[in-house]
Amino acid sequence: MAVRKALATAYAGHLFRYGCILILIPFYARVLGPDEYGKVLVATALGSLVWIIQNWGFSVLGARTIATSSNQQERQAEMSRQMTARLLIMPAGLLIGLGGTLLSPVLREAPLYGLLGTAWGVLSGFNLGWYFQGLHQFKNAVKAEVVGLACTLVLAISLVTAFRQGIMALWALVIATSISNIYAYRMAAATASFRPASAADGARLLRESVPFFLNTAAGNMLATGGGYILGLYSSPAQVAVYGIAERIVTTVLGLLGPAGQVMLPWLAKLKTLQGTEDSYRRSQRLASLWVVSAGLVTGTGAFLLGPYVLPLVFGTEYTASAEILRFFAPLFLLYAYNHAMIIYRLLPARRERHVGAIMIVCALVCVAAMVVAAPAFGGNGVAAARVAAELLAAVALSAAVSKLRRES
Repeated sequence: MAVRKALATAYAGHLFRYGCILILIPFYARVLGPDEYGKVLVATALGSLVWIIQNWGFSVLGARTIATSSNQQERQAEMSRQMTARLLIMPAGLLIGLGGTLLSPVLREAPLYGLLGTAWGVLSGFNLGWYFQGLHQFKNAVKAEVVGLACTLVLAISLVTAFRQGIMALWALVIATSISNIYAYRMAAATASFRPASAADGARLLRESVPFFLNTAAGNMLATGGGYILGLYSSPAQVAVYGIAERIVTTVLGLLGPAGQVMLPWLAKLKTLQGTEDSYRRSQRLASLWVVSAGLVTGTGAFLLGPYVLPLVFGTEYTASAEILRFFAPLFLLYAYNHAMIIYRLLPARRERHVGAIMIVCALVCVAAMVVAAPAFGGNGVAAARVAAELLAAVALSAAVSKLRRES
């Protein structure tokens, strides 16, 4: 019952989140137009890459550590070293943002877009959702997220409507993320102090988080890197057409996030308890079945309904987005399967190094394929490269799970 309640709470917040996203995507597309919206998409893609560096896998390891801690002293030690590690890695995130701005033809012409995208990525890396998830205080995580989303919605609609400029969408993101973080830190202050640990402790966490970084970085690079790579070769309008399809895919796949946030700490703890092996296995199978079934249904729906729904919602300027969405359709099933293998089977068994190695190889293959495909085939080629990389990951993860079964 506790897990079901936690899942319900987490999904309530995420449904609000995706409701806001589904309002904002067509709003931006119609009000800003393809050229201006394309610049926003390239900037937020860069911000996502900065967040990958700034987060460095800390959140997954932090949630698991907090969930398995036996006393407040251990939890405080984890909070302190998390603060130090995030500060240590911040210069690298800023450098990635600056370099990405200079490298992109779109952002070089409008550098403030790149700088604001970078600021948003760094701020997102200091999110405290991991801490509340580890404590199973999912209501607090949801409240902080809802505050940020509500601010984003109000600010974005107000500023973009008034000025008709994409830069206002980025200002809205930066301000709303700051407000959400302040609110989250105020709630967490009731149970934790944010004093940093020593530099040595922070550096140790950096090393421990490398496998989680490889996993999360690879997954997020696959999810968000396409828009930035396409922007290196294409116009902002072409990025916008691709970005509509990619945002829909990312939004739908993000619905798997709450299940992972709840189930990973719970399964990790369940595995450590005596006499719970049957319950552990049963929970793994049931969660995997639900996730994979949802991926199959969603992918079929995207392929069949995309050509009718997208022009109706976003306007005829984005008709080509439906074709790209069809290229993305197999991704829903593949991603759901990979999510189940990683979150419900391999990570609870502490096989994060195996997962990290698999995902980073697949991410590198994907980036290389996107770089080759983008100039020749545009958005369709980038989407096909993403699907091929996810298929490669599915084969490798299946082999890892089979090996785990043989060993156990």
